[in-house]
Amino acid sequence: MEGSKTFAKDFMKRNNIPTAAYENFSSYEDASKYLDSISHSVVIKASGLAAGKGVMIPTSKEEAHVALKEIMLDKEFGAAGDEVVIEEFLEGEELSILSLTDGTTVQSLPPAQDHKRVGEGDTGPNTGGMGTYAPTDVVTANMLEEIHKTVLQPTVDGMRESGFPMIGCLFTGLMLTKSGPKVLEYNVRFGDPETQSCLPLLKTDLAELVYACADGRLGAYNLEVENKFAATVVVAAGGYPGSYKKGVEMQLDAVAADTVLFHAGTAIKDEKLTTTGGRVITSTATADSLREAVDRAYVGVRAIHFQGMQYRRDIAARALE
Repeated sequence: MEGSKTFAKDFMKRNNIPTAAYENFSSYEDASKYLDSISHSVVIKASGLAAGKGVMIPTSKEEAHVALKEIMLDKEFGAAGDEVVIEEFLEGEELSILSLTDGTTVQSLPPAQDHKRVGEGDTGPNTGGMGTYAPTDVVTANMLEEIHKTVLQPTVDGMRESGFPMIGCLFTGLMLTKSGPKVLEYNVRFGDPETQSCLPLLKTDLAELVYACADGRLGAYNLEVENKFAATVVVAAGGYPGSYKKGVEMQLDAVAADTVLFHAGTAIKDEKLTTTGGRVITSTATADSLREAVDRAYVGVRAIHFQGMQYRRDIAARALE
């Protein structure tokens, strides 16, 4: 479901789960001919795992052909690009839902919104995610109920009936289009950085919930969340998602009790904290209002120091407007 976008798209088609129109290709020539035969905007995805970066969103036919060549011929994402999915480009608001399931019952954490592109105003290349906030108001309670009935429950039922029951965390990425919610992708794990915003809002004991999933008893629990907001800002290495330096020394100041620094691409080397990845560390804060949560998360960012660090300064800006 996560390791092959081709498999996931075919699964959605079989189970009548709303998603973008698509075609799968393992031949570069066939994919190139298909691009020439259509007029609508597309998204081109490496089918395999590509660390959240194997998605190209071209703005013209020429860019689409360049993206296809980079994925399939130049092997920009290695073997993940041996097969591609060419999808209809969907317009709307993106939504991430993290759900716990025991293979039958589905219960979801507060809906979150990710900021995938590296630059402010949603510019630049896609990344594994530059920041999130939860809950998001782009989705109403009624729409969440619709998503549960038309997407989440049919997904879990379809996986069980197909012989690979889902037990654990199912991450569903959706686009809220004019014609309703449509699935962009699945992850069969807690997704980053949405998890950093969702889990601090969880009131019910997480260990009890995951044991209940493992034992098939999730229906006996009521997943409860705090009536608060959480915001997460990712601090990345300079140059990410392109090439970047590793082993850069870091310093961290103390942060407030309502703020957590989640380490991702960090390590201790010679008793010093250093960077080891592209997305290095995140600052997450919780508060009674979204405005306050965002402001506190950025205060947390000011406690992080390393050369070349970059982060978006507009996390949740559209929601705050």
